[in-house]
This record gives sequence, structure tokens and C-alpha cells, in this order.
Amino acid sequence: VTPDPGAAYERAITIDAGGTITAVSVVSNGANNISLTALDGDLIAGTIDANPNLFGGIVTLQAEDNFDFQAGSLVEATGIGAAIVIQRIDGADGGGSSFALAGQLTAATTIQLTGSADVDTFTMAATAGLNATQTTFSGLAANDTFNLRPQAGSPINVDGGTPIFGDPGIPPGDTLNLILPALVNVPTLT
Repeated sequence: VTPDPGAAYERAITIDAGGTITAVSVVSNGANNISLTALDGDLIAGTIDANPNLFGGIVTLQAEDNFDFQAGSLVEATGIGAAIVIQRIDGADGGGSSFALAGQLTAATTIQLTGSADVDTFTMAATAGLNATQTTFSGLAANDTFNLRPQAGSPINVDGGTPIFGDPGIPPGDTLNLILPALVNVPTLT
């Protein structure tokens, strides 16, 4: 989907679907924002680019189920003040979500990934890249798992939320697995 450049700064691109959305290419050459919502399915990202040439836009990606940012995918919001918001919307299934990050996410300001009140899993592959002033992973309640890699392009904040003591599986609570690349000189940790 590419809007008419003559419609610059007037419209947002909004796509709501009743199932899985596979976003092969959504480019905004003037629309303020891009919003993709998979109401009863997964969101599989390809190239999503909000207003790369000028003013900021917000890329909002929502799904009732899972998110898949495959290797080679690119989600950008690079105009002045632009941000990326990726969030699980609660649906009838009541289950958690999987956030599989193997592509590139780039924002002029922040990237926010928010799960559900159920068990969520956030996983970054070796090909994943984050570029922003801050990237926040929010798991909300339940036993969430964060499989994350340090990124030179963005500080990472993890907020697992407060699990409700006594719920099934609690304790232990959230799990953070820090995936470090192979180090040539292994540092001494104290």
C-alpha cells in the first residue's frame, strides 16, 4: 500500500483485518501514521516504512495472536519524532503472544513492544536489529520470557510486570535470558 504523494500530511494508513496480516510492503510517502491490526490472527511484517522523508509518523502494529518479524523485514519510523508501537490486543482466545524478532526495527525516538496479561515470549534472533533512543519490552502480568540480545543501536528496558502470586506457575515469575554473541576475550565478571 503506497498512498498518493499528493495526499501528503492529510491521511493515515489504517488496515484492520479479521485474520492474519502479512505486510509485504506498506510505505507512507506522506501519511502521518501507519496502523495495522490483525483482529484474530498473527501479524507478519515485511517492509513497513512511515514517512521516511520528512515529519514523524507512528507505526502501530497490533495482533490478537503472534508477531513475526522475519529476517530481512524492516519496520521504520524515521521522520522527526517518529516511533514504533507493537502491542498484543486481548481477544477471545485469552492466550499469550510470541514476539519473534529477526528483522530490523528503526525509530527516530522509541520502540515499544507490549504483550498481554497472559504468558508472552519475546525472542531476538541473531539477525535482529534495534535502532532507537530506547526500546522497551513490556510483558505485563504472568510468567513472561525475554530472550534478548544487547544492541549497539538502542538501550533496552525490560518491564516484566508483576505476576500475581498464587496464579498457575507463579512463582517463579518472569525469565530474562541474555543472549551474548561469542566473545573473543571473555571478560571477568565481578
